[in-house]
Amino acid sequence: GPPLQALEELREFCGKQFQPCDSRRAPEELRSVFPHVDFTSVPPGADTLLGPDKVESTKSVDERIQRFFEWLRNQEQQNIGCVAHFQI
Repeated sequence: GPPLQALEELREFCGKQFQPCDSRRAPEELRSVFPHVDFTSVPPGADTLLGPDKVESTKSVDERIQRFFEWLRNQEQQNIGCVAHFQI
């Protein structure tokens, strides 16, 4: 099948109240569950974007989406499918 790559830039936007389910797991943990996915674009270790009393600003989300668009422009493939959660 096609290569699968996890991108930090396509994570859900959660700007109101922290929900533990909105935090991502460490890529080190995810690699063992999803060995067919390339996690090199996900920062190592625990999620530092969200946490108790810590939510993402709209400025941060705008910057994150701009990084995604830049990544997308730099891909050599002609057809790219993107899958993400509801609020990106």
